[in-house]
Parts: sequence; C-alpha cells; structure tokens
Amino acid sequence: MKNNNSLTFFASMAQNNPSEKSVKITANSDFSERDSNFILKFADSDSEILDLASGTGLIVNKISPHVKHINAVEAFSEFSKFIENTNQVTVVNQDISLFVTEKKFDLIEKFIELNPKIPQAKDTTSIPINIAKSNETPSSIMTETLAQIYLEQKKYSKAIQAYEILILKYPEKSSFFADRILDIKNLQQNNT
Repeated sequence: MKNNNSLTFFASMAQNNPSEKSVKITANSDFSERDSNFILKFADSDSEILDLASGTGLIVNKISPHVKHINAVEAFSEFSKFIENTNQVTVVNQDISLFVTEKKFDLIEKFIELNPKIPQAKDTTSIPINIAKSNETPSSIMTETLAQIYLEQKKYSKAIQAYEILILKYPEKSSFFADRILDIKNLQQNNT
C-alpha cells in the first residue's frame, strides 16, 4: 500500500535540487549515526545488506566501509546521487514497492536466527491507586482537548481551571490560553 502524501512530499523535495542532508525533516532529525551503529551491531565485513528507501545515503555511506555489500533501493535518483559509488554498493533507482529480489540478506536472517525477545518486567507488584471520585483533575493529564471538552459540556469553571493549568504547563502559549479564559468568562456571563 502506497502512502501518496509521503510520495508527493519526497517527489517535491527531489525536484528542488536536494542536498545530502535535505531528506532530514527537521534540523534535529538526523538519526543516521544511531541507526548505523545499531546496524553494525548485527553486521560485519561479510554481511550483505538491503537498504530500502536509501534516501541520500546517510546510513549507506556510513556502513558501506564495514560490510561486504549493500543494495540501496531509492525511488528518486535526485537523492541517490549522494550515495558513494563504491564496489560495496549497488544503487537501484526504483520504487521500493516494485523492487523484487530472491536474495536473502544477512541482517534479516541473523535477526531471525537470534530471535531476540523482549523480557517481561521483573517487578510485577501493583501499586494501590486511590480511585475514589475526585473533583480535581491532575495537572499532569491536562490537555487542550480536555479543556475544550469541558467547554463543550458547558463546565465553564473546569474549562477555565484547565486553561489556567495549561498556561503554567505551556508558557509559550499563555496569551492564547488567556484569551480562551476571557472568551469563556464572556460566554459564562452571557449564559447566566
């Protein structure tokens, strides 16, 4: 199943003269170092790897010196042109949903072979929770959605309290929340 929104997004990005780092969505979204280190925990100099949606090769370029071979499949040649052209890397410019191979790749096989399990939590003692009905909503669960629900239910006092908590929780939006409080107070006066 194709995600047309993401295809449109990356196609647009590819048409705008991309750079090696342009596939990063935000300035803080480069996880290639972490991802490369994770892959190299399972790979070695004899490993053959399949990298689907290789982008500009941020990961491929980091791991290729440490493995035998990488098949890098990337739909957009405007991105894959940044993948280093070495004997260890074969770039296939094709939509990954259309890519077919009979070859088995080491990391998948090694992962299946290792069959890692997520261990169960050791401490299963339950903590008693006081579920007595309370009129107070803890500030830790206060959200704009909950404030809006209070407003829709015409629980104006709770809605105002919710927005007051949100002002403390999100000071960068305090003017917006303060305006909402004023609107609710006006609404409250008009409905009484």
